[in-house]
Amino acid sequence: MLKRLILLLCVLPLPAMAINKCIDRAGKVSYTDEKCPAGARLADQIPDAAQPSPEDVQRALDDAARLQSEQARAEARRAAEEEKRVQAAREAERDRRQQELLELERRKVEALEAQTHTAPVYVVPRQNYSPHRPIPHKPVNDKKKREDDEPPVNLKVPFR
Repeated sequence: MLKRLILLLCVLPLPAMAINKCIDRAGKVSYTDEKCPAGARLADQIPDAAQPSPEDVQRALDDAARLQSEQARAEARRAAEEEKRVQAAREAERDRRQQELLELERRKVEALEAQTHTAPVYVVPRQNYSPHRPIPHKPVNDKKKREDDEPPVNLKVPFR
């Protein structure tokens, strides 16, 4: 709104005035819209510009409206581009974080695999017997002999 007011003030008809170029006795040049001061001579008179026609005024107003609409479109385009840039930055940050999490998971898996692929661990139940003596066979308490039971094997190992 302020721009239109300034534009209207610029194109409204103003009283026609001539600008006088005055040179004093010392050679100093001055410009004034009044008569030259005493002791100065009139070097040149610059006539005022012609008053704009109503078509010129309307053309200036149309140009101002066109420029304002172009400015509004450019501002909207800049805002949309900024929003796209911000959205792309958010997506890039989300992707980066996801890649970091995947990398951490991969490292965990590798560490676990490295632990499992080390030297094999054998678990042997502890028994109270000497490797040089035979394992005593426990008799079956049942009166019936089962089919899967085998007769005890008498292992004789020389005592050292």
